Amino acid sequence: MKKLTLNVGCGERTYKEYPEGYKCINFDNRKNLPNVDVVGDVRQLDFPDETFDYVLASDIIEHFTIKETRKLLMEWRRVLKPNGVLEMRTPNLKFLAENYVKGLRDGAHPHPADFFSYHAFGGQDYPGNFHYVLFDRSWLSMICKECGLKEVEYKEVAQNFIMKVEKREKVALGDNDNIILRPVYNRPEMLALSLKYEIEARKFYGQTDHLTTLFIVEHGTPDKVLELIDQYPYKKKLEFRPRKYGLTMSILEGMKQAFEMARSFIIYIEDDILIHKTYFHYLKVVFKTQTGPVSVISPYNFNDKGDVHGIRRAHHYAALAPLITKKFFDKYVKQHVTSNYYGATGNDVEDFHIRCDYILKLNEKYKEYWSPKLYKYKDGTHNEQAGLLNRLVDVAMIEENMHVIMPEVNRQQHIGYFGKNRPGGVIPGKSYEERLENLRKIIISAERMYELAAAK
Repeated sequence: MKKLTLNVGCGERTYKEYPEGYKCINFDNRKNLPNVDVVGDVRQLDFPDETFDYVLASDIIEHFTIKETRKLLMEWRRVLKPNGVLEMRTPNLKFLAENYVKGLRDGAHPHPADFFSYHAFGGQDYPGNFHYVLFDRSWLSMICKECGLKEVEYKEVAQNFIMKVEKREKVALGDNDNIILRPVYNRPEMLALSLKYEIEARKFYGQTDHLTTLFIVEHGTPDKVLELIDQYPYKKKLEFRPRKYGLTMSILEGMKQAFEMARSFIIYIEDDILIHKTYFHYLKVVFKTQTGPVSVISPYNFNDKGDVHGIRRAHHYAALAPLITKKFFDKYVKQHVTSNYYGATGNDVEDFHIRCDYILKLNEKYKEYWSPKLYKYKDGTHNEQAGLLNRLVDVAMIEENMHVIMPEVNRQQHIGYFGKNRPGGVIPGKSYEERLENLRKIIISAERMYELAAAK
């Protein structure tokens, strides 16, 4: 079968083959251009995953805002086959800046500022011909790396550069890297506080260079959330969902992807969790003092009234910034990360019943452990991802005495003011800044927060 190329934003530069021997499909959003095969939006390609061997994006990426750049790259990556190549040509910021200072001009642009402006900001002769972003090699390569695309070739051509990047199935991390997994969607105020507390905890501990953060970005995530991620100062990778996955599927598939990259564990932090500044020190102490098999290290405690130095072995999972070990996930969780469990029908009611039936079968398998309460559940309640993992920590304890480690005093705070399980929560305020400030005040009192959210 002949290899396929998608020529996105082709304009009048169309090909029957590109590169040689590859059948080329020319794609643009303008209907009146000759030789265009498909008309559509390059930000939402109507092609299945892994359709193309090659994507050509010549003189197009600069036509979108920086907030759209990563989404754009992830969409082009989505339609590439494994190890497929994305070729981009774009104006070269370094060349333009250096040559403006030198006074470069040409016949069409007799003044250096005219030459610079034309190539930097576009010809501006029709609505789509405006440039929003200028790249140099290192910046574009860095953004591509975050999106799972590795630079394999680079060359400069006059005022432009051409970069070829290859789709990687796994992110190349350092030998000692583990993963912080952060699913995000539509709660920028909570995310802002959550990231702030994480940054403070990492600074307090000072030894977190071995961690890379994987942001799982749900389809439809607003720009403010992406802006906060851009400002995040540590190593990161972004995974954009091409469609709405829903809570359970998105989190479990995110965990699966994170564990494919992690050396020995992941830390799972939702956007409504604040970790205490001693969080990472607590994890270190547990690693040093525990000798038996561990499924999860939890920073959560039920009553928060014990010895600040105390820890205990248990079998309770809470999705409140837990550290999940690779051994536990690979042996007990991974086999359940399938549509047989989470459904993925696109219908919330159908998916609920699929999960419920699946969970009931799992409960029945461990029925003999119900009465001594080694296995917590008998019915189909709490059947989303946290409920599944709560059952599986029971299974791990039953089968090989693998435990959850919990503190006697919390190292986290839950600020879930609104969301799927918080029907009453609307943060007061007309602007993001006003809502953020109000949220800071509200979370000081847990009872006030729960009252306004109409749920605990």
